[in-house]
Amino acid sequence: MRLINETDLHYAVIRYIRTHYPDAPIVAGLGEYQDTVQRKSDAFHKGYLGGQPDIIVVNPMNGYTGLAIELKTPKGTGEIRDNQVGWLKRLTQLGYKTMFSNDYT
Repeated sequence: MRLINETDLHYAVIRYIRTHYPDAPIVAGLGEYQDTVQRKSDAFHKGYLGGQPDIIVVNPMNGYTGLAIELKTPKGTGEIRDNQVGWLKRLTQLGYKTMFSNDYT
C-alpha cells in the first residue's frame, strides 16, 4: 500500500483497527478541521483541545488503558509540536500506549 500523505496513513490505520479490532471504540482528533477562528472556537467549546492525538483507541489491552497515535506525513517532513508531546505524555501517565508514527508497517 503506497501512502502519499497523512490522510492516506490515517485511513490505512483506521481500516486496520476496524478490521482487526471491530469492537474497539475509536476517537478521532479531527484537528485538521479547525481551519477558521469560528470552527476553532466551536470545537474548543465542545471540548476539543489543540494537540489532541489523531487517533485514540479506548480499548484496554496488554496492560494498557488504550492506544493514542499522533500521525505524521509518510514523507518524513512532519513536525511534532509541544502540545502534541504534552497530550501523549499525559495519556501515557493515564496508562495509554502512545506513539508518533509516519509509517503503517
